[in-house]
Amino acid sequence: MPVDDTAFLIARWKGRDPKLKPLVISGHMDVVEAKASDWERDPFTPVVENGLLYEWAHAQLTRELFPDCPVKYMPPTKHIAGNLFMTHACDTLFNLITVATDQEIQTIGIPTEGIFTPHIHDRVLGMECSNYVFTAARGLSDEIEFKPDGFIVRRAHEVLREAHAMLEEILDIGLFAALGRGMFGDVSRTLDGGRGSDGIYAVAEDYLNPLHGAVEAPAGV
Repeated sequence: MPVDDTAFLIARWKGRDPKLKPLVISGHMDVVEAKASDWERDPFTPVVENGLLYEWAHAQLTRELFPDCPVKYMPPTKHIAGNLFMTHACDTLFNLITVATDQEIQTIGIPTEGIFTPHIHDRVLGMECSNYVFTAARGLSDEIEFKPDGFIVRRAHEVLREAHAMLEEILDIGLFAALGRGMFGDVSRTLDGGRGSDGIYAVAEDYLNPLHGAVEAPAGV
C-alpha cells in the first residue's frame, strides 16, 4: 500500500498448527544504506557461522541413535548453488564429517551438481576428493571427545528434542497429514497431489529387472 514516497505491506501466512501462538514479523523501509567496506563481511550475503559444527552434530547424533543401521548419509545439496569451487570445498568438509562420524553409506558430492547433471569426469573428482579425505583422516573419530556442554552436544540435544516433538505431532495428526504439511525435508506430498494412476505404467510380460529377485527373495515377497 503506497504512503507518500514509500509503501507498506501486510501479509498473513497460515501456520501448520492453529493451536500455536501467532508470530508477527515487522520491518521498515527507511533504512540507512550499508557500505560493504564498513563491515567485517558482506552485509547483503547471509552467512551461517559454525555450519560445520551444526552438520557434525547432526551426523554424530544419527550414528549414535542408529549404530547398527545402514543409514545413507548425503551432503546437503539443497543449499548448493552454481559456484562449483565453493561446492567442492563444501563437499570436502562433508567428507571430513563423514569419516569423523563413522558413516557407513555415503552419497558423494559432485562439484557441478548445482549447475547441470554431472559428467563422468565430474563424478571422478568427487570420488577422488572422498578418497583423499578418507585416507588422510581415517582414524580421526578415535581421537575425538566432545565437551558435555559444547556446541555439538547442545545442538544434538536440541535436534533430538525437536524430533521427539515432531513425532508426537505426527502421531496426533497422522502420517499422510504430516506428508501433506511438508514435515519431512520441507517437501509437501498431498493425497490429491502428483499424477496418481497417470504415473503408473504397465510392463510387458517378458519384462525383467534382475534387482527384483535380489531384493524380493530375501524379504520373502
